[in-house]
Amino acid sequence: MRGDGVNSIKHLAGIPRFYAIERIENQGCASVIHISRKPRDRTCPTCGGRGNVHGHEKRSMFCAPIGGMPTAVRIRQRRYRCPMCKRTWLEADELKSPLSSHMTNDLVTLIGVELMRRQSARSISRRFGPSKDMACKVLDAMAVPEPYLPRVLRVDELEADTDAGKTGAYAVDGERGVLVDVLRDRRPETLDAWFSRFSEGELGSVDCLCCDMRWGFVNAAERWLPCAEVRVDRFHVVRCVTKAFDKVRARLQREACISVKQDLKGARKLFLMRKPRLEDLDAKRIESGKEPLACRVEYLLGTSEELAKAYARLQAFYVWADTDFANGREMKKALGDWISQAQNCGIKEIAMAAGSIKEAEEHVLNAYRTGKTNAYAENDNRKIKDMKRRACGFANFENMRRRLLLAFGYPPMSKEGVALPNYN
Repeated sequence: MRGDGVNSIKHLAGIPRFYAIERIENQGCASVIHISRKPRDRTCPTCGGRGNVHGHEKRSMFCAPIGGMPTAVRIRQRRYRCPMCKRTWLEADELKSPLSSHMTNDLVTLIGVELMRRQSARSISRRFGPSKDMACKVLDAMAVPEPYLPRVLRVDELEADTDAGKTGAYAVDGERGVLVDVLRDRRPETLDAWFSRFSEGELGSVDCLCCDMRWGFVNAAERWLPCAEVRVDRFHVVRCVTKAFDKVRARLQREACISVKQDLKGARKLFLMRKPRLEDLDAKRIESGKEPLACRVEYLLGTSEELAKAYARLQAFYVWADTDFANGREMKKALGDWISQAQNCGIKEIAMAAGSIKEAEEHVLNAYRTGKTNAYAENDNRKIKDMKRRACGFANFENMRRRLLLAFGYPPMSKEGVALPNYN
């Protein structure tokens, strides 16, 4: 094998230059590189005398894969014996990782990078060769980022399903988009214990808290974040109204006759659609010679006066949410008018939704006035669900917290290519 080819293999497998490659063996599902260390220091660690070769010992360990195939190195180590103090020892092995004698340092680093890229321990074991327990040992040894309080804090609930409970919570840095911490649950005592870890200066540095309409987060912010402006995410506000309307539709659907029941069930998405969007779709359908969807909606609204009232309140809220008001006073007045009309419309579900918005009216107005959303936290929620699905769930909360912080607690790694050294 040419010298540049040997150097390339050493570089890919993470083998230092003072190791010599004796041969490479292909075992079908894996490759084995037989190497030996060039003689270096023979000094006795006890008396300082010069040792003599007293035999050899072979040891195997996994290294970085080459060509997408699991690769192992088999090292032929010299055993020395001191003629002065009769002590025996093995020559130094720079390849072996302090974490495990079955993995090289480069492989441990590579496994850590793959864990940060949200790969499961099982897939790492299948691609690189070490067992799943060895990959988990690397996971336990990795340092997770310390929690901190960002200037813009975004919190949301999490479906944990661990030994700590079914529902947890997590915090996200709203400016950097990284995960700050994961909490066991969203109970007031858990939130208080988490905020109490920070100093008064750190608590006062938070300018904004964005959350959903659950009062646990809002009350915790009022107790611990004196300078923070609380904003209820616009998505959750809209969902509160759309969910109330859908409850009305489902109730009327159960009470309707068979012919209307199927139509109400099939028109669910049409009811929740904004009127301008529905008009755009109808314009395209008319051009292609199809019946407008608005006719179907009007027919179903004519079957129930209660459904028509609820639909009118829903579309009125859409108009308020999409309007660019000149100032906050006009926005507040328009929202107050909608709340008053919704509470007096005689529909229980719509009135309850209006009451929920009225309780958080100040925080809702803050969100619509600034235009800020909880998108970072909701995006992380989707990624966390995907990660849990690949891992088939997490039984232990601390294990889940460590995996999530390693995957989302650091800024995203660059996807640009890396130039390889030129051995020519």
